[in-house]
Amino acid sequence: MKLSKGALNTLKLIVEKRSTKQIAIALKKSVPQTSRYLKELKDNNLLNKDLTPTYSIITNFLLRTIENNEQIIPVIADSGILILTSLLEPKTVNEIIVTSRIMAYKKLNQAKKFNIIKKEKNLYQINKTIWPDLYNLLSEIKVTEEETDKNIPIDSVIYKKDKNIILFSNKRNINAQKTAFSLYTNYGIKIFPTTNYFCLPKRNLTHQVIFNHSITIAEKENSIRLKLFAILFYLKFRIKVKRHNAVEIILTGKIIKGYPSKNEIKEKAELYDIRI
Repeated sequence: MKLSKGALNTLKLIVEKRSTKQIAIALKKSVPQTSRYLKELKDNNLLNKDLTPTYSIITNFLLRTIENNEQIIPVIADSGILILTSLLEPKTVNEIIVTSRIMAYKKLNQAKKFNIIKKEKNLYQINKTIWPDLYNLLSEIKVTEEETDKNIPIDSVIYKKDKNIILFSNKRNINAQKTAFSLYTNYGIKIFPTTNYFCLPKRNLTHQVIFNHSITIAEKENSIRLKLFAILFYLKFRIKVKRHNAVEIILTGKIIKGYPSKNEIKEKAELYDIRI
């Protein structure tokens, strides 16, 4: 989530049920500029069409944070929320850089002035003892952004999301690149998934990428069945896929909790004429 200083100040004023013109006067901005701030809030699902705050956990925590601590609006504005969200877990300075280096250092210095972040040794982290509402806000934003994306249908399940890829499933056949178990039949492993697995952006997928996607999905679903099929794919295309430590350990006969046993793998592999 990225919000301008003007949008955050506008959200604070919205609670007082001002009109667009009244907000513009209070902000000392033009009505067109204020309208852009309102659109920014709507685009981030913080504002309803009737200019009332949405009923969501994120909106609630954000309002509480800026109402009780108006002075930190410049800290969380622009790239501030993005940078602070990365500090929910301890990170070094180099790991914090999720935007321009200059902006990152600027936001860190601003945050230090209000004790929003604490430093232990060479690691920075949100000071949730002093800023519990802000910590809860950032945590909720992180979860929401990991589980939703404007580029895919709202009824999708997201397994992985970063700057390079969105890995997800949807019961419908949509315009995206099929991956993982949805491609297994094409590779000689007949499987009938209960949903469709996709990734974006569209690309040519190597055996390694298909296997990686399969394992990610199987682990997120905590499904021994899906892990079993992923292992079959791994065994069939072993030359084209990098060594997977957990699978190799299982093949020695050892048991790993949450994974199929060697006997289960062997039994299923025989059905597909796959050698262990």
